[in-house]
Amino acid sequence: LYDLLDEADPAVILEESYDALMECRDRLVGEGHNLSAYNTTQSATDVNAIRLALGYDQVNLWGGSYGSFLAQAVMRDHPEAIRSAVIESVWPLEVSFFVEANTSVPEAILRLIDTCASDEACDTAYPNLKDVLFETIDRLNDEPVPITVAHPVTGQSYDVLLTGDAVRGNMVSALYLTPLIPALPQAIYDVYNGDYGLMTQLTSQKLLFYEAMSRGMEYSVICAEDLIERTPEDVLDIVMALPEQLRSDVEEELAIEYGIFGICENWPVDRAEPSFKDPLVSDIPTLILEGELDPVTPPEYGRRVAGNLSNVYFFEFPGCGHAGESTSECALSITAAFIEDPLTKPDAACVAEMPGLAFDFPGEAPELVLEPFTDEERGFTGLVPAGWQELAPANLARGSSALDPTYFVLEATPGTAADLLASLFGQLGLDPPPDPVGTAEVGNFTWDFYTFERPGGNPASLALTEDEDKAYFVYLVSTPEEQEALYQGLFIPAVEAMAPLE
Repeated sequence: LYDLLDEADPAVILEESYDALMECRDRLVGEGHNLSAYNTTQSATDVNAIRLALGYDQVNLWGGSYGSFLAQAVMRDHPEAIRSAVIESVWPLEVSFFVEANTSVPEAILRLIDTCASDEACDTAYPNLKDVLFETIDRLNDEPVPITVAHPVTGQSYDVLLTGDAVRGNMVSALYLTPLIPALPQAIYDVYNGDYGLMTQLTSQKLLFYEAMSRGMEYSVICAEDLIERTPEDVLDIVMALPEQLRSDVEEELAIEYGIFGICENWPVDRAEPSFKDPLVSDIPTLILEGELDPVTPPEYGRRVAGNLSNVYFFEFPGCGHAGESTSECALSITAAFIEDPLTKPDAACVAEMPGLAFDFPGEAPELVLEPFTDEERGFTGLVPAGWQELAPANLARGSSALDPTYFVLEATPGTAADLLASLFGQLGLDPPPDPVGTAEVGNFTWDFYTFERPGGNPASLALTEDEDKAYFVYLVSTPEEQEALYQGLFIPAVEAMAPLE
């Protein structure tokens, strides 16, 4: 997949991806794996076997995305094992994921555009967003733009051709990741106006999906179960009814030969019986959670499953994408209440209080204000930026936009500076570790200063010191454009203020 990042022709991408999957198939079969052993029915049996091995009479079942599909199979095949079920981003047993995604994905993109159009501030900042998106897709498919992206975890750089299809794919990936959704209108407009910075960041985030699934497992399950009584014509009928900007421009014959039907025709698994696709009918207490903007398991899927359950509570969360609803405090509180008492409808007043999408808009970074910070447990005092999102004590993200990388940490821990440095650089994946760029007495300590680059090309500054009891560091990540201002306005004052707690 990484080798195809700089390929613009969707037919070439499709064919080479197919060839890679067939190589994967041959390797797995050559290693003696029975691919027919990997399916949802077998996995449901495994879930029950784990329950029995652990000695539980019943369990509370949770599943999201494909996990919701598996959970339904467990509920169907082993109902005696389940006390309650929580399923989010629901994929119904009776739905063909690969067929129906050709409808749900474009609808999610259009739903996002409609959400922006109905938001006065978003519509004012990004008017006629659908037309702008379609024009951008057409232009970039005709004339792709070369960009360089960095893997958000490894920092590895890749040359990419940004096509219109890639822009559409980035939108779908962002709809999987709820925190990225607010950036999409601005990213579209930026590309339209020749600024590729935000879209480059979104392309980097998409790389996370490349290692997110086991392809052998994925296609063993899909080819056994997903296409039962479905035909290539089903897909073609859906695709050809879409606007051309919301579908891949691949000839029909190639789409069939190298797409999901061609893959499954050559994937050596036994097909499930048609009855496998029967809808789940159950009286097991079930909580269903859906995200408003989910591109692959839209809210109507959850409602569809709920229609066949006699003890069910359904909630849709505004502004959330795929599997993003469960990360909200509101969803967590609803889930906890349901598991405590599955037969009583949980209090869901918090859903109406959720703000929905708060879109990103271009503008200056918020004013930087520093405030005192004291950590009695770790034994130090210092300065931190006021109003930033606290991920942990003295561990803060600015979060001024969905893709804002600005991040700040104060730390003190027992041990030496050398031990802390080795641990920190190991966590950051810096091999070999950088040398200090300088040493200076600032405030209460003599500090070693380091500078290096984080994934995405964002500069990082680190100051490290120690006393008789512990080691200390101050750490800042920012964009290149803001590095100097934040270094002088936040990093150096924080270094100067760091002190042991008396």
